[in-house]
Amino acid sequence: MNTNNTVNPSESGSLTPSEQELLQIKTNEALLQMAKHAPTDTTIFLFRWVFFPFVALMFFIFIAPAYAADPFVALKPNITEAVGTGSIAQFALVSAGLCIAGLTGYTTKNWGAAIGGFVVGMIFVNGAMKVIGL
Repeated sequence: MNTNNTVNPSESGSLTPSEQELLQIKTNEALLQMAKHAPTDTTIFLFRWVFFPFVALMFFIFIAPAYAADPFVALKPNITEAVGTGSIAQFALVSAGLCIAGLTGYTTKNWGAAIGGFVVGMIFVNGAMKVIGL
């Protein structure tokens, strides 16, 4: 028999009535511990009638625009001409980046960071233009 108030039925073939009572008490305590973590009726109601419909609604709200028609499909050549490669907008963006890099290098005396920032900025702009389709 264990001395730490736990009963192992395999130790002695059968249990005495006091051991059965102790085992039943331990089992009931374990069940009460598990019952503390069981969801209440209010929680089940909220999940069933509030949370799940809300999740379904958000799913359709955020997925539906992915199948929408492109409103700018007719203007795409004009947009590409105005903002695409070789346009005045791209030239202005590169010129502004160079001016900011020069000003940053002059004021901080850290020309490596200024030139590096310009290079990273231009990589970002070119990558963004590819993603957008310009």
